[in-house]
Amino acid sequence: MTDYAGALIICKHKLLMLLRDDKPDLFSPNCWGIIGGNIEAGEEVLTALKREIKEEVNLILDNFTFLGKLEKPNGGTRHVFAIWVTDEDIKDMHLGNEGQELKFFTFEELPELKLAGNFLNYYEKYGTELRGLLDK
Repeated sequence: MTDYAGALIICKHKLLMLLRDDKPDLFSPNCWGIIGGNIEAGEEVLTALKREIKEEVNLILDNFTFLGKLEKPNGGTRHVFAIWVTDEDIKDMHLGNEGQELKFFTFEELPELKLAGNFLNYYEKYGTELRGLLDK
C-alpha cells in the first residue's frame, strides 16, 4: 500500500493539470491529473510533495494548505494540498521528467477533459469544494 501526495496548484482561478504519459503500464495513461506522486518509504508527506512538484514542473513551492486525506481503493492514503501561486511563482515552470503537457484549466473546462482516475474521483466527490478553491 503506497501513500500519495498531490497538489492543487491554483493561479488566477485556474488549476494546473498534467497530461500523463501515454504508456499502457501507467495508471490512467494519457489522462489529465494534478501534480503529485507516491510517497517513498520513510519520506515525509510534504517532502514527497515538494519532490514531485520539482520533478514534474520544475517549481520549488511552499505554504501549502492541507485539504485532507482520501483512502485509496487498493489501500494507502492520498494526501491532498492546495497552493495559490502568482505568475512570478511559476515563471520558471516547465514540464519535468513525466508527462506530455502542462496547462491551467478553469473549473468549467475540467469536465471536458479525460481525467485520471484519482482526480476524477476527487472531482466527482469534492467538486463544490474545488470550485470554491478556484474562486479564491
